[in-house]
Parts: sequence; structure tokens; C-alpha cells
Amino acid sequence: MPGLAAIFMPQHDESFSQCVREMADTMRHEEFYKQDMFINEALPLVAARVHLNIINKIPQPVCNQDKTVFVMMDGELHNRHELKQKLTSSAHAKQKTTDGELFLHLYEEYGEAFVDDLNGWFLAFIHDSNRKKTLIINDRFGIYRAYYAEHKNIFLLASEVKCLLKYKNLRYTVNETSVSEFFAYNTVLDDRTMFNQIYRLPPGSIWTYTNGTLRKRQYYDISKHTIDSSITRADFLEEGNRIFKKIVPR
Repeated sequence: MPGLAAIFMPQHDESFSQCVREMADTMRHEEFYKQDMFINEALPLVAARVHLNIINKIPQPVCNQDKTVFVMMDGELHNRHELKQKLTSSAHAKQKTTDGELFLHLYEEYGEAFVDDLNGWFLAFIHDSNRKKTLIINDRFGIYRAYYAEHKNIFLLASEVKCLLKYKNLRYTVNETSVSEFFAYNTVLDDRTMFNQIYRLPPGSIWTYTNGTLRKRQYYDISKHTIDSSITRADFLEEGNRIFKKIVPR
């Protein structure tokens, strides 16, 4: 599927540019797919986006007015209307924003706390030059699959596992436990993949990469929700019917 591919590093290294291009090429399953490349010698990252040019059509990354904050995202926000109403800046509120631009404006106004209100399926990263950090964010339930690998102080991120195999500085080995799980359950459990060096990005993640150091944090945990078992069957069916009618138009 289309998506993002990126390499984050302590300082810019032009040698990684070709690797990211190759990572992106593996996601171009059709000739009509569009591709955005992000290379800036002043920034400690190289990234690419492959998309269908259906949603978020504006070329990425999107940046703020003084070009100190950059956002690259793929996927879709389901509650974009509610999120736009949260924008207090008149300049932001009046714009007809794409989801990528909405990420940018919300981050500018609310900082990292903006992720608590996100509802959708997506993978995104936000680079803040002033704070010298990069945020890696995915949706609450990990519907949008994302994978990563770490090599010394380098962090690699991609929407497909095979993208990461283009990084030749890391020796990849088969995870025998994952192979066994696949034959037993037709899937791989936890956040493992078929390779020992590659992992799935956990749902509801907001990870911070700063100068070669990665801080891992979850902003959403479904286990914190309690289930009200006192609801009647009639109430359950009524509420289910209401929600079904609400989401079908989306």
C-alpha cells in the first residue's frame, strides 16, 4: 500500500537519500502512484511519501509560515470537522486544510497534547526545528500499519516491512518465533514481524526522536476503558443502530 518511508539521524547524511528513494519505490505498486521526496541538508532526516492523490493532495511535507515545523502524514482523519473547530487561531480556522495541514496547525496550538483528540487511521511525523525533535505518531488502534528498525542512533520508519530491507547497513535475520506463530495462528503476535530487527509500531504511539535518542510513549491505551456490563440488550441495539447510521456516510 502507499505510505511513508523515512530515516531519522542525529545530523543530515546525504548518503541515506538514495536508500529512502529505494524504500519509496517498493511502495509504488502502480505507475499512477504519486511520490513526494523530502531532502533538506539542514535537517536530520530524509523522507518520502507515496500516495494515490485522492486525499491530502497537496505535496508534502507541509510547513508553517517560518518553515520551522514540517509535517508528513498518510492516512485519514475521521473527525476533521471537530478538530478544525478546536483551532483558535483565526488564520488557521479560516483555511480549508488537508489532514496534513490540520496536524500542523493543531501541533502549533496545542503541542503534543493535540494527539489526544485524533480519530482516524494514519501515520505521521512532525519535525520541530526550534525544539530539535521529531514526533512519530500513529492512530489509536494501529489500523494504519507502520514498521520500524533501529541501528545504532539511526531510526527507520516505513509503511511496509520490505521498505526497511533496503537499508543495507543492518543484517536482517528471520524470527523463528514469528514463523511458528504464523503457521499456528495465521498471524504474528505482539509487535514482532518475520525479522528480528524489524518491529510493528505499537498502536497509539507518540515517539520522540532527538539527536539519536528515541523516547517511546503511548498516548492511548484501550485497556484503560471500563466496560459497563449493566447496559440492556435493547439499549445496546439502539446505540449500535445510531452509530451505524452515523458512520456509514463516511
